[in-house]
Amino acid sequence: MTYSSRVLKKDLSNYFARHGFTVNDETRKETSKYAQPKKLWYLNNKVLDYKGTGFSTGVKPNVTMTHSTTKNVLGLSMDDAQATHLLGYEIYRNGELIAFTANPNYTDETSEAAMYDIIAYDKKLGTTKATTVKAQ
Repeated sequence: MTYSSRVLKKDLSNYFARHGFTVNDETRKETSKYAQPKKLWYLNNKVLDYKGTGFSTGVKPNVTMTHSTTKNVLGLSMDDAQATHLLGYEIYRNGELIAFTANPNYTDETSEAAMYDIIAYDKKLGTTKATTVKAQ
């Protein structure tokens, strides 16, 4: 638990405690040096050797929409200067979280008209402002 917290630079004590591990005072003292993570389940191996600072202030993901009678396809990207910081995209349909993906395309198998909000996450779990697109 202490090693994992050091590697990710996140206080993982609550995560481990929720999964049945005993967290003693010494461990809590060690892990409390770091911030409590939000949306920890988004993290993956891309963050292990990451030395960057995360996204610049005010950036937004670039999103394109292709709507057909059977599906909505979102094209997802970041400007080149921000792409190296990208962990993935959170996708909301009509205000409801439906996916998190690191892929440059996301296919929603619905033909309904919908409003999509896309928020990009950087490798430090920082977020961008949402980009909104509408499928008609």
